[in-house]
Amino acid sequence: RIHPDAPSATRSSRPMGRARRSGGSRPPSSSMAARPKTALVTGASRGLGLEWTRQLRARGWRVFAACRAGAGAFRDADKERLLVPIALDVADAASVATLGPALEGVALDLLVNNAGTRPEACGPDKLIDAIDFDAMDVTLRTNVVGPCRVLAAALPALARAAAEANKFIVINTSSSLGSTAAVKGTRDDFKNLTGTDLAYRSSKAALNNATACAALELAERYPRQSIVIALDPGWVQTDMGTRGGLESPPLTVETSVSRQIAVVESLTVEDTGKYLDLDGAEVPW
Repeated sequence: RIHPDAPSATRSSRPMGRARRSGGSRPPSSSMAARPKTALVTGASRGLGLEWTRQLRARGWRVFAACRAGAGAFRDADKERLLVPIALDVADAASVATLGPALEGVALDLLVNNAGTRPEACGPDKLIDAIDFDAMDVTLRTNVVGPCRVLAAALPALARAAAEANKFIVINTSSSLGSTAAVKGTRDDFKNLTGTDLAYRSSKAALNNATACAALELAERYPRQSIVIALDPGWVQTDMGTRGGLESPPLTVETSVSRQIAVVESLTVEDTGKYLDLDGAEVPW
C-alpha cells in the first residue's frame, strides 16, 4: 500500500552523519548564551509534533508548542518554563494572526512547520472522480497555505534570531510523496491501491515548491543567516502514517524525530532550499 512517507528508489544518496561544513557565519553573539535556544513547533499535541517538542525540551530548548487545543493539550506538569503552549489552527487566518503577538520579543532559532492533514475523503484510495474536493481544499489550506502563513507570522521572531545568533532554521515537514519524480515509481510499487493519493501528494509537492521559493527570498533578505528546507520524516507510526491502523510503518516517532534533529544539526546555509530525507540526502523534486 502507498503511505504518506514511502521511501523513493530514485533518491540521491549521501552518507549519514555528514561532517558539518562551514557556512561562513559569524560566531554567535554573547546574548545567545543568555537564553535557551527557542523553537516553534506546529501540530505539537500528538505524533511527530509532540515528539519534536519532547526531544527539543530534553536538549534544553524552550519550545512554543502550537496546536488547536492550546494549553489544554498538555499536562500541568509539562507547563514549565521550557514549554509555552499556543492555541493555533494553521488553516485559519485569524488564528495564525495571533501568532505574531504571542512571539513578541522572542528570538526564534527554529520553526518546525509540522502540522498537516490527509483526510480519507480525498485519500489514496480515491479515484479523481470520487475525490471529495472540499476535503482536498482543506488539505491544501492546511498543508500548503498554513505553513506559508505561519512562516510569515513568525518571520519577525526569526529575524531576531538572525540578529542575535546570526542564523535561523525553518523546517517544512514534507514527504517522499511530494516528489513528482517519484510518482510513477511509487505507483508501480503499490499496485493494490485504487487511486494515486492525488490530494496529499499535490499538497506536499506544492509545499516543496513553496519551500524553495521562501528559501530563495529569505536568503536575499537575510544573507547567509537563513536555512529553509523541506524534510521528509520517513514513514512513521502516527495516526496519519498508519491510516487508522490500516498500515504498518517501520519508523517510530522517536526514531524519526531523532534522525530529523540530526539532519537539522548538520545543516549549513548551503543547504537552504533543499528537499532532504532522514539521511540528509537530497530527494528528487
